[in-house]
Amino acid sequence: MKIRKTFDVRALSVVLSLLMVLSVIAFPTMKAKAEEPGKTLDDFVERCYTVTLDRPSDAPGFADWKDQLLNGRAVGVEIAYGFLFSKEYTAKNKSNEDYVTDLYMLFMGRTPDEEGYKDWVGQLNNGKSRLEVYAGFANSLEFYNLCTEYGITAGRYVPGYDRTTINNVNLFVERLYKTCLGRIGDREGQKNWVEKLITKQISGTECARSFIQSTEYVNKGLYDDNYVKNLYLAMMGRPYDEEGFYNWINALSNGMTRDEVFAGFANSAEFANLCAKYNIDKGSYTAKDVSKPSETPETTETKNYRISRKDFNNGDYVLVKYGGGNWEIAEKRYDKNGNDLGYDYRQETSEDGLEEFLCHRDYWRGSLSYEYHTKKVYNSDHTQCTEYEYSDEWLSETFKRVFKYKKVTVNDGDYSYDTYLQTEGTFYNMDGSVAGSIKRYYDSANRENKTEQFFPDGTLYWYNEREYYGNKDYTTKKEIDISYRYDGSIEQKHINEYNEKGIIVKSYQYYDDTLDYLMVTELDSKGNMTKTTYYDDSNNIKYYYVYENDIYGNRVKTTEFLAPGVVASYTYDTYDANNNWISSKTTDSNNNILSESKYEYDSKGNLTYSYYNNGTDTEEYVYEYDENYNQTKYTYKENGSVVYWEKRSYEEY
Repeated sequence: MKIRKTFDVRALSVVLSLLMVLSVIAFPTMKAKAEEPGKTLDDFVERCYTVTLDRPSDAPGFADWKDQLLNGRAVGVEIAYGFLFSKEYTAKNKSNEDYVTDLYMLFMGRTPDEEGYKDWVGQLNNGKSRLEVYAGFANSLEFYNLCTEYGITAGRYVPGYDRTTINNVNLFVERLYKTCLGRIGDREGQKNWVEKLITKQISGTECARSFIQSTEYVNKGLYDDNYVKNLYLAMMGRPYDEEGFYNWINALSNGMTRDEVFAGFANSAEFANLCAKYNIDKGSYTAKDVSKPSETPETTETKNYRISRKDFNNGDYVLVKYGGGNWEIAEKRYDKNGNDLGYDYRQETSEDGLEEFLCHRDYWRGSLSYEYHTKKVYNSDHTQCTEYEYSDEWLSETFKRVFKYKKVTVNDGDYSYDTYLQTEGTFYNMDGSVAGSIKRYYDSANRENKTEQFFPDGTLYWYNEREYYGNKDYTTKKEIDISYRYDGSIEQKHINEYNEKGIIVKSYQYYDDTLDYLMVTELDSKGNMTKTTYYDDSNNIKYYYVYENDIYGNRVKTTEFLAPGVVASYTYDTYDANNNWISSKTTDSNNNILSESKYEYDSKGNLTYSYYNNGTDTEEYVYEYDENYNQTKYTYKENGSVVYWEKRSYEEY
């Protein structure tokens, strides 16, 4: 059974769906404007129209260019090419002088300098093509810096190759920079990889291997699971599938090297298809031969520890005992003088296995309170259990529950086992009168699909119904919760609709059987939440949240709107290379900080430090390892002062 610890530390919540999302791209201002550059994707697209075509955008064209930028179908040099060599621009028949002026505005966001302007115009007048001059601007340091400033990959134009091939190779390199290194490529790196791939000097496999085995990548210190997930994104262009993911993880656990795993991805049909999509040679790869030592390595004896001790800053300590399988069975507290203060938790089972005693009580910052004490008594075949609850140390019985169970056999792949499912229960007061009852129903897969709870007189008090997806063990498709009054009328009703990943996509809340609000969640094609909107009973928007995610599916920004266009707050979340949540900051609409939290981890991924409430409160964890167990220390501070600490150590039983 799961044991509730006396002290609960704050849990970190990490959103784990996987998604490929490119950064929002922004460019300098339109030629006709002198104010600060626009910072949005819409600004950039509109600016391209104004600078090159001297007109506002049309809706279909605007949507197409925006989609290319937003969904990773074009880099900076391709967007510029598309406008400058469009039929509409060519039909304007602009002079060489006007063409060069447009290039300066489009690629550099400024008017021409006199020397550069004369040089470019002179080259055109002496026979150089407009495409050759375009290439000079597209590959300039100034254009790279401009793109980098606004979070867009500039790319590289390679003369002598068609537009589609150039863009595809740029996108392949962009993918590796963003998925493997989490950044835009440096200018020399982009130039090197694009030119070598497009001229067939290297293969896609060689390029990907250089990223995966680079010092920058290795220094990220990815755990095996994140290493494999990253290979799926980088080399297959998709999130991992569970079966394939666990096959690779098991292979790594059983001695396969990361180089061998990379070879598996590099030689896969999916990577071949990805390379074909980008018009590059795939190549092949053979993993390095890492021979295993012939002699059997020495084994270290693993000891089992059955007692641990928790020490507290007030001098109290707790001895924790474990049963077979390292299950915690008792936590007994003593004061600093060794006096017995009773049990925080106790579990005892009789020899025939039909009785179980449970005791819990809560401590927090030196205060003591009893939570509950229970005693369970089973019948001989475990189809009925009576639970007694006490108000203090076994002196006064306050409550009794009688539950009935049915025995079922569960087949789980290569093995089966018996378990018991609760079917009904009756609750009694101390005087023996019925306080209420409950019934549970199950489908053919032994999934609980209906629950009914009743008032003492037998009228329905609460009703829950679940519908499941057929191909998922316990993934809910729809859930209905209804609370009733004594007269049988509905007090509250809640309906949730889920997708196959367990995310609520619609939620209806009713009071007195009248709709109070509707929540609708929007998701992208990969299953990540992008927006949650709350509507009132008249289908008007009450408020909504917009979510932005990184390439691993981590939520990096949440914008709260009180009404369309009215921002209430922003929340920014950041993660390290292993997708550990490392910070969260919430600001108001004017970017004034409302709250801020930070988190740090050790090399094993254990949380070591928490900083929240804008730094007034902190939590610190220290782990001391040996080959069999660890010692830990947890400290909680408010306003810099220690209010509680706990250290746990272990000894052999």
